[in-house]
Amino acid sequence: MTHSAILLVAYGTAEAHHAESLGLFEQKVRRNFPETCVRRAFTSPRVRKQLTASGKSADSVHEALARLRLENFTHITVQSLHLIPGREYRRMLEEIGLAAQRDVQGALKGDISVGSPLLNSEEDIEQAAGALLQSLPAERAGSDIALWIGHGSGHAGKNFYALLQQSAQKLDKNILIGTLEEGLEQILPEIQKRAAKKIWLLPLLSVAGKHSREDMAGTHDASWRSRLELNNCRCLPVARGLIEYPAFTDLWIRHLREARLTAHQGVRA
Repeated sequence: MTHSAILLVAYGTAEAHHAESLGLFEQKVRRNFPETCVRRAFTSPRVRKQLTASGKSADSVHEALARLRLENFTHITVQSLHLIPGREYRRMLEEIGLAAQRDVQGALKGDISVGSPLLNSEEDIEQAAGALLQSLPAERAGSDIALWIGHGSGHAGKNFYALLQQSAQKLDKNILIGTLEEGLEQILPEIQKRAAKKIWLLPLLSVAGKHSREDMAGTHDASWRSRLELNNCRCLPVARGLIEYPAFTDLWIRHLREARLTAHQGVRA
């Protein structure tokens, strides 16, 4: 008899509001897959340590998979809530590999399938570009710049940011995408070229935690907000992660549904 579970994997957050956002997404997954157990795991050791210190449970991917196996779940779909196939996604895959190796050794038995991150194909890019447009603040005028800011990566997966901007600008030329890893200097010429007086700062992150609050919208001199305001721009930060927008959660659920279908066809993702 099939005994299935879904494991949602994010970088993680120790902040109550953003943990609540993850909880709401978890509820949406349960509504879409009512007969399936849904759990969560975090790839960030720092976040797990913070949560454990505050008395909250916080499994790594390997720990969560081991727990599900001990509870006799035979079909597990691990859904990444990362944006790109970068470092955190690779860390997740490594931990899944450890669990799969244990399965091969006979200690645990069952199938593990994997749902891809938000941006992993040409179709993902096109759909995410549409989701960016749908998720803009209602008060934003067409002449305002909508600057979506991601974390970035030293991994080859960072190319998805540029591809997403190219696709989004076919829909709205004032949508720009920058990353904290590459810095404001990388996107500043495009901002200056548009001579906009108002810039919406939008986190291109699963949850809008510390990076959003301090690096993007902080009042200290090094924040993107402060540096842009020195260029006579009025900045309007939005403290919402992608996990709070239906257009983006629908994309993650599509990936989850595809991964489960692949598993049921007997192919391991």
